[in-house]
Amino acid sequence: TVALDDALSRLAIDEPEVAAIVELRYFAGLPIEQAAAAAKISVSTANRHWAYAKAWLYQELGPAP
Repeated sequence: TVALDDALSRLAIDEPEVAAIVELRYFAGLPIEQAAAAAKISVSTANRHWAYAKAWLYQELGPAP
């Protein structure tokens, strides 16, 4: 959606690694282990980024309908 794309663009300005994990998980459909490998970060860091991104996006976009 346009709102999600706009929110991800804003997130990528301050947190590009976090935004990359969202793109790999949500758009590419990769499991966390493959997303971590693609981003060249540890799985634990990828999990932290994913948790942060979900909370950040929830705050920006509100709950899903």
